[in-house]
Amino acid sequence: MLLFAVDLDNTLLFSYKKYANGICVERKNDKALSYMTPKSYELLKEVAQKVWLMPITTRSLAQYQRITLFDTQAPPIALCANGAICLKNGAIDESWQQETEALIAPSGDELEKALYLLTHDQAITLQPSFIDSAFVYAKSQNIALSLKRLQEQLDLTKVSLQTNGEKLYILPKNLTKGNALKRLCAQYQPQKIIAAGDSEFDLSMLLLADTAIIAPNERLISALSDHRKLWIGTTPDETFGEFVLEKVLAESQ
Repeated sequence: MLLFAVDLDNTLLFSYKKYANGICVERKNDKALSYMTPKSYELLKEVAQKVWLMPITTRSLAQYQRITLFDTQAPPIALCANGAICLKNGAIDESWQQETEALIAPSGDELEKALYLLTHDQAITLQPSFIDSAFVYAKSQNIALSLKRLQEQLDLTKVSLQTNGEKLYILPKNLTKGNALKRLCAQYQPQKIIAAGDSEFDLSMLLLADTAIIAPNERLISALSDHRKLWIGTTPDETFGEFVLEKVLAESQ
């Protein structure tokens, strides 16, 4: 069995702010939010027939459920909230949920502290919130300053800090895409893993993969320089999705 673990945003689909000329695959209140190129959309259908396609996304459950990547059927397994939630045929896997709760419990106090600190941070522009009871999320108009304050006051052996532009994430140390992938592999034991992503959120699962496919991100390239099989896209734009899916099809032959 060939397992294809794939990030979604800026890997397969792209915000309307970056690309709005293809096929809309996400809407909210009738507003188009995300798109794929027509070529990527068709390639994905072909990929889904040949490999075990498994999205692993930091999106919340609600955000993931807005996405319609297929005409008739969603992937049989998808991981949301950075791996906190496992959907099997669209339904939440309760046993996975219980295991997740145990994994992130040691980080609970630090997550509560992060929420408090962000609530009193004048640079915050979006009300801090718990995402699916798994991690804390906010937006800051001074990300460097907000990050510095958190680094000084949180126990970084229990939580990790990630940023993406103005977005700020405080995650339990055990809540990584790599750990989520390990949990699934223990159950299903795939013969080969291909992983694709564009950011440091994806690094832990990329390191586990037999083949890693990444956007031209300098930090990822450096961290994966010794990877046994690494493909690097030529551009970080919407055509990266086409690059990813073409490589997966080639690997599936």
